[in-house]
Amino acid sequence: MTTYIASDNTDLQTLINEAARTASEEHCAEIIFPPGTWLTGPLTLYSHMTLTLEEGATIRFIADPQLYPPVWTRWEGIECYALHPLLYAADACNITLRGAGVIEGAGQWWWDTFRQIEEEDRQAPRESWERQLAALNPDYRSRPGGGGRPQTQFLRPPLVQFWKCSAIHLQGITLQNSPFWTLHTVYSRDIVISGVTILNPADAINTDAIDLDSSENITIEDCLFDVGDDAITLKSGSGADGLRINRPTRNVTARRCRILASHGGIAIGSETAGGIENVSVSDCVFEGTQRAIRPEIAAWAGRYD
Repeated sequence: MTTYIASDNTDLQTLINEAARTASEEHCAEIIFPPGTWLTGPLTLYSHMTLTLEEGATIRFIADPQLYPPVWTRWEGIECYALHPLLYAADACNITLRGAGVIEGAGQWWWDTFRQIEEEDRQAPRESWERQLAALNPDYRSRPGGGGRPQTQFLRPPLVQFWKCSAIHLQGITLQNSPFWTLHTVYSRDIVISGVTILNPADAINTDAIDLDSSENITIEDCLFDVGDDAITLKSGSGADGLRINRPTRNVTARRCRILASHGGIAIGSETAGGIENVSVSDCVFEGTQRAIRPEIAAWAGRYD
């Protein structure tokens, strides 16, 4: 395996791109982050890549929506363009995130901005990045939506997203202060999440720990979740769009996890149009969680029989 060491003057995406070229040839490449803080915009990972964050290492994302260009994704159960996830992989396989370090989403600006939108009761796009998304999503006004106010097109990015990926392993790292959902898997499979800590303040809006979205064959074990919304959330698309995709989340195992303040320990929905199948939860501890199991039903979210 070829190893790359991040240094103080490293441009992270350039380093990742270099490692990706090696990985495509050798089918393995590792980037090691020693103690220190790396301030960065969005990052895209590629196949056969390992990111190792040593204790004391922090990747901190810049809170500026203009840095995060639109990507095609699924946002609150609907396929559309939204802001680039902070850490992102698409159509990739064999990716590992590991170590005792921190991936920091710098979510405070995003939460404060969303609260201001709610206080104003704003119902339409206003900022340049919102108008850009509105132009890319011309039917956004007629789409169903949840608590994220999609009518404004302030489509906050998740901290980490895997889109159509397989063979993903997260081990030991801490994910914290996400702008929106923290770890979002979409149309992905064969994922192991082990010994991971996810931390978001109790008043941080829409900051689920893990959202498994039309994904399968997933093990979550020995993790700690203390977040501002649901902990482990099972989703499979919303409304007509979710029925069109018709892809369930299935074969999920959660064991030996500790779940602190959250709305729901294990949440089902509200976007469940593609179905939820074969879920096992064992030896998990819920402390201060509003509900251990939280089924969520919304009229707009679709029906699965």
